[in-house]
Amino acid sequence: MHMTTYTITAGESTETRSSKPKAIELATALRNSEGVAVSVTTAAGNTVFELDAPRKIRMSKPFTRVVPVPEGVEVPDGFRFAYSRPRRGVAVVHSPEQGYRLLNLKTSKLRKGSFETSRDAGKAVLELPTAKEREAAQA
Repeated sequence: MHMTTYTITAGESTETRSSKPKAIELATALRNSEGVAVSVTTAAGNTVFELDAPRKIRMSKPFTRVVPVPEGVEVPDGFRFAYSRPRRGVAVVHSPEQGYRLLNLKTSKLRKGSFETSRDAGKAVLELPTAKEREAAQA
């Protein structure tokens, strides 16, 4: 009976195994530890398993946007102006102690309730009526 040998190629190094599952397991381990592309081939040259080198995601540096505060709006002390939604009449402000809060643009007063993330605050903003919707409700 003829035994098939499997050759694992990882970068510059090569190793052989007589079992296909063990060869694949070793190839995966080499890829994860060394960060190189790996392949498992038979003695006849058939490729039975192949993995590319893992990709590295390059994240952009964290940045802080500077958003101009609309004229006539006073941001309470300790809060940073995140963004505004003029059609809804609110702005989202942030404080490390109180989290994200909604600020009424006309009165410069904070609305009740705080939010853990800006995404949660944005969802709350979407629930507020727009100026056109408020006019339609009053008519």
